[in-house]
Amino acid sequence: MKLVKCFAPLVLLLLSEFSSYGICSVEFSGRFAPHMGLISDYEKPQRQELCLNGKWQFQPIDIPHGYKWDTGTAPELPQPSDNKWEKAPVKVPSAWNVNMWGMWRNPGKYDPVPLYYPSYPDKWRHVSMGWLSKDFNIPDNFKGKRLILHFDGVAGEAKVIINGHVAVESHYDTFTPFEVDITDNVNSNEKNNILVGVRKQRLFNKKHKVYNWGWDAMGPRGSYMNDLCGIYQDVYLMALPETYIEDVFVQPQVQNNTLSIDYTVRNVSQKDKTIKLSGKVRDWINLAGESIMEAPVEKWQLADTVMTINSKPATVPAGSTKTISVDIKVDGKLKLWDMENTNLYGLVTTVNDNSGKTIDQKYTRFGWREFKVVGSDLHLNGKPVKLYADILHPFSEFIMTRRTAWAWFTMIKDFGGNAVRLHAQPWPKFYIDMADEMGLAVLDETGLFGSAGGFNMDEPQAWKNCEDHYKALILRDRNSPSVFGWSFANEMFAVFGQIQPVEARSEYYDKLANFGKQALKLDPTRNWLSCDGDETLEGRVGVWSKHWGDNWLEKQHHSFKLPEDDSLPAMLGEFTGSYYGLPHWMDYMLGDQTHRTYAGRVDAMGIDIYEMLTQMGLEKLDYFSASETVWFGLEHISLGYNDYSRLPNENDGVFLTARYQEGLPGAQPERIPPFVTTLNPGWDSSQKLYYPLGMFNAMKAALNGEPFMERTGYLPGPPIPAARYDKVGFIGNDSSPLKDLLNRCRINIDNSDQTYFIMVDAANIADNNKAAAIEKLCEEGKTVMIYIPSKDIDILWLEKTLGTKIELTDRQSSNFVPGADSNVFAPLKLEDMFLIEPDHKRYASICGLGGEFTNGAKSLLEASNIDWALFNTPEDIKCGALQLFEKLVKPSGVVMAHKNFQAGHIILTTLDYNVRRNGIEHFWQNIFSCLKVNISGKPINDYISDPNKRHDLLMEGPID
Repeated sequence: MKLVKCFAPLVLLLLSEFSSYGICSVEFSGRFAPHMGLISDYEKPQRQELCLNGKWQFQPIDIPHGYKWDTGTAPELPQPSDNKWEKAPVKVPSAWNVNMWGMWRNPGKYDPVPLYYPSYPDKWRHVSMGWLSKDFNIPDNFKGKRLILHFDGVAGEAKVIINGHVAVESHYDTFTPFEVDITDNVNSNEKNNILVGVRKQRLFNKKHKVYNWGWDAMGPRGSYMNDLCGIYQDVYLMALPETYIEDVFVQPQVQNNTLSIDYTVRNVSQKDKTIKLSGKVRDWINLAGESIMEAPVEKWQLADTVMTINSKPATVPAGSTKTISVDIKVDGKLKLWDMENTNLYGLVTTVNDNSGKTIDQKYTRFGWREFKVVGSDLHLNGKPVKLYADILHPFSEFIMTRRTAWAWFTMIKDFGGNAVRLHAQPWPKFYIDMADEMGLAVLDETGLFGSAGGFNMDEPQAWKNCEDHYKALILRDRNSPSVFGWSFANEMFAVFGQIQPVEARSEYYDKLANFGKQALKLDPTRNWLSCDGDETLEGRVGVWSKHWGDNWLEKQHHSFKLPEDDSLPAMLGEFTGSYYGLPHWMDYMLGDQTHRTYAGRVDAMGIDIYEMLTQMGLEKLDYFSASETVWFGLEHISLGYNDYSRLPNENDGVFLTARYQEGLPGAQPERIPPFVTTLNPGWDSSQKLYYPLGMFNAMKAALNGEPFMERTGYLPGPPIPAARYDKVGFIGNDSSPLKDLLNRCRINIDNSDQTYFIMVDAANIADNNKAAAIEKLCEEGKTVMIYIPSKDIDILWLEKTLGTKIELTDRQSSNFVPGADSNVFAPLKLEDMFLIEPDHKRYASICGLGGEFTNGAKSLLEASNIDWALFNTPEDIKCGALQLFEKLVKPSGVVMAHKNFQAGHIILTTLDYNVRRNGIEHFWQNIFSCLKVNISGKPINDYISDPNKRHDLLMEGPID
């Protein structure tokens, strides 16, 4: 089903625009999203469905000129015009701007570009509202039934129009399903049209009058999907009888030996209906295979009946609903579900009218299990259980398949985990289904994500939208045995922190806690309620949940402390500095190794995780998750790309070649790019499912009682040599930034004949006799260090002087390593040569040295093989970009080279003396000291960044 294609040179000649590249792509002919529809065979013929996925027409609508954002009022969405539909269709399910999902900005040179649908025009990425349209016919077997339109998820605020009639005026929530009865607006014997108008949720934002960050969204924002627009999950038209089961809530009460079931029956007819319910509980059998291709495929059947259920007759009034409850003793007829034994059951409920005729059938899957917080412990089926989990942001289109769910959950189980938190928003339902089937406990979470910007908590409509969202999530997932609790918000401390005075926060804590407790009304079977990362909301909820950054061992006695009250379950939902920790913040673990490679930094995080788990976590925590083992603890995979002599282009990646099918459940993307994910569930058969790094290995070692690597810190190196040059000469203009740098570093500048180390500013030097001056100095046995801080500087005179070609290569860096040919800088730690900051703006060297000069010279200092400046980007980009850069064949990165010349020495360097940032003078003092230049004291006016700059939680980590 997979075929690796390496195009021959003759083919490349036909593709002139790619003639300089070797193209190596991968074809995947399998089904990307192998899940079934809404209605099972066990519900037919009483229920039928028509999947409306397929090619929909699209019409972008411009934002009106002069529209003011952040007022809480979205621009009107005018009706579409007959002649303005785009030529290219949108392949529903997918957002029309799906190719920007995973990219908050225009991509950089090394960024993984999320081009999943090459057929979509690039201009769609910037469209904030528009219309989607599709025609459909009503099948004959639908006639006489109620027609229910079901959306699994629409990104943005949605308006639904059927044949010109407004069916849904406004549905705000991106993440949860919604339905509408369209029976009265449909023509049974004619073609019908559905119009869905979508406006980006940002259009509804309303800025708070006082708080200028995070208090703007009018509902759940979620993570990495706030800008998506369109129908990104499945759409169905269901045909149901006039009296049908609207909802089934199965409530396993294991300790009470009772299975309780609440049926909600809707009677749409104009007459009262007397009914009786009967049900059969049958073994649910997974028929999926075990291979990487077959295991994620949804394939099952129901086997033997193990229990029967009957209700008393009940009358459902016309045009209303009625809840019918049934309790039945289990008495050993059901096997327990847990993470090792995933016993599942299918309840098929039949509705008979008073004549005995079957009028509806409804299938519901459940498991016989009971999660419950008892004191300070979480219990599963009456016994304490500890959970070890993982999280992931929904970074891009690759998540829209059971294949990714299966791969991720397999990885979790491989390191010894048994749980997952579906992070920062409701994920597609098939993630819950896979957890049921594979045996992972799920902490289900809403889209209230404070650190990504919360919602305007002073707006009643915002609270209403959040409540609707929370209710829809609970109703969707409460029958799933894998769900052990509800996380009703995440990291709201980022929003609360702006409230002043501190005493004023109490009102908002009350509101949020009361919001979270609404789950107990909809779902009394689970009493785990947590606000992830926000402790207990000052005692208002019964689970302590916190997020910690890196260096637990040093911080355990002050900022990283468990609550003194140990009567509540303790949860560490995210741990270590994975998303913010630059190497110089984590090198206390492994010294230079942390700086030298991507894997070295991950090893350092692994040590942090291992120490925390083995010295505290395994004993005292009920729930633990590192911060994204799946994202930071595995390699990003070069799907469909292996030519590191060039950057990837749009012809690389995995191309999905299966014939496009109308009406097929699940997304059907056209391409999966390289480096966008760490998981490979069979898309590229030349690659493994995943490639573990130190974070994964640490989790596995800790949970399996095995040893892991230990801290080494910085190993001692040779001392900085004694100074040889008490003064240096300088050649350049008096206004030269290099001269200013030498003064700031307290270097004695003396241009007398007795000075034997000369600094030359090649960018600020007079033309008169400069070549002769350099040559004369070297004839006198002196060392001349020439600074070339830019590729734009004229160096022809220097080439003529030295008699050799000097190439200035396209290589930028702000983190350096000792040169391969010299130990001049061996006394320095890599931390001393690390100039990356969270607000990194300018490289410390914007070109490298190459050509004949370096062939005959000693390399003293080089750009690192990894560019840590690429880390200062969002999480969806940084990991892939760093690993791509590390693997690429790059131009020469020599930034300082030495060569004997005449009786003296020439040192060329491309270090940029113009760069100002924290520690820059100390960096230069270290460089000069290793070159044996005398430093007379502390540097003058070392650069200090803006003290008023707002702390960036996502980029700079937790505030201790």
